[in-house]
Amino acid sequence: MNTSPILPPAMLGILGGGQLGRMFTVAAKTMGYKVTVLDPDPNAPAAEFADRHLCAPFDDPAALEELAKCAAVTTEFENVNAEAMRFLAKHTNVSPSGDCVAIAQNRIQEKAWIRKAGLQTAPYQAVCKAEDITEESVQFLPGILKTATLGYDGKGQIRVKTLDELKAAFAKHGGVDCVLEKMVDLRGEISVIVCRLNNDNVQTFDPAENIHENGILAYSIVPARLSADIQQQARQMAQRLADELNYVGVLAVEMFVVGDTHELVVNEIAPRPHNSGHHTIDACATDQFQQQVRLMCNLPPADTKLLSSCCMANILGDVWKKDGGEPEWLPLQSNPNAHLHLYGKKAARKGRKMGRPSAMSLLTILRPATEKDCQAIHNAHLHAVQYACIRSYDETIMHAWESLLDINSYLETISDKNKALWVVEYKGLIQGFFQVDFKEAQLDALYVHPLFHNLGLGTALLSRAEEMARNAGLSFLKLYASLNSVPFYRLNRYESLGTAVLQLNKTVRVECELMRKYL
Repeated sequence: MNTSPILPPAMLGILGGGQLGRMFTVAAKTMGYKVTVLDPDPNAPAAEFADRHLCAPFDDPAALEELAKCAAVTTEFENVNAEAMRFLAKHTNVSPSGDCVAIAQNRIQEKAWIRKAGLQTAPYQAVCKAEDITEESVQFLPGILKTATLGYDGKGQIRVKTLDELKAAFAKHGGVDCVLEKMVDLRGEISVIVCRLNNDNVQTFDPAENIHENGILAYSIVPARLSADIQQQARQMAQRLADELNYVGVLAVEMFVVGDTHELVVNEIAPRPHNSGHHTIDACATDQFQQQVRLMCNLPPADTKLLSSCCMANILGDVWKKDGGEPEWLPLQSNPNAHLHLYGKKAARKGRKMGRPSAMSLLTILRPATEKDCQAIHNAHLHAVQYACIRSYDETIMHAWESLLDINSYLETISDKNKALWVVEYKGLIQGFFQVDFKEAQLDALYVHPLFHNLGLGTALLSRAEEMARNAGLSFLKLYASLNSVPFYRLNRYESLGTAVLQLNKTVRVECELMRKYL
């Protein structure tokens, strides 16, 4: 195994191209890596962003041979073929290991490992054949009979109260290996995500409080509504389990909160980023997918600090219209503290995870600019021009454009009663702004720092600018859109009035598009 840091633009591989694979791919690409996805689904969500899509079964020898050429390989789900992971490990870096994946695949092995680590599980009995169900099984009733493998989101689980119900449930499961888990005095469920490279490089995210509906995660609240001592205990337990497994990568540890004393009992582990950790994309210094990339590349985990309390909700296919039409997104997208993430799945169906919004507490703030903000506005403006607009314009135009950016112009706008200058703060720092000229009914500028695109900041700024224009009695808003920004404005229902040319200086002109939206 290569222990040296793996750096961009190395090719990384992932088994699975669902929503977790998609978010991993986006993180890796943002960090400068290339990505190969192995998934048999031709419409795999991750394939939209990956450099290469191996559309083949997870155990296909030829596909695995190709995936083995990657500098490092990971997985998006635990029910992947553990032998495939072990094969890949002979040729490249693989995390988590096939052994760790195999443990997580089987509830019997999983619970044994949890107890081996000195941690508590709910009382349980392995039921592998009908003869295992005896009078001794009564001590585990009432309970839940869970299939030892392939169970998720409440699937493969049957509640039982009597021996007869237990026998019937075992038969209904087809006589496969099962675990009979005694029901506990459940007061809550939490999860802790561990990011581990080795004993000296371990980080944990704040515990998330998880609320399930019909066996599927519905909401995650971060931080969990538990005492600081209980939360710290949860972190320590999760790290202890990762250490016991000698785990490399991102590991989610689910726990029950039991009884009046809030005793913590480990339920199960997931050797991958976790649904309850999606909030980290918006609310933490580094998200779980960036951590996954770092760890598989032999890089230490980054800061896991929670920057804002938040609540995350799962969006299921249930909310799509019967004809397949999209839900009404505008109320959600109009809220600057709500961040919508859709998973790119082609078809919605009942119970299918399609996306999630995160509602942030003071993570995103829109406010009028002050004189003290001018330097930060200038920085966001300059970086937006340098790294976003360069896709559409040559160096001559870029140099002329940059030379026009003047801090004093923001001061003039702030003092002009016919204009407005607003900023958006994200994670405590100014990352974008807009300027409106009410006299001219014109949006003079709207820019977001390129490192913070696709987070809803631009949409939030534009919505506020339009609201202010309406309140000022304007019936429309016009703007001169740089060529790279035209798709954004079209998405927000601005119509093109044709090509326009603006004079930057005596010799340099820039082509743009005149656009308008009736308010």
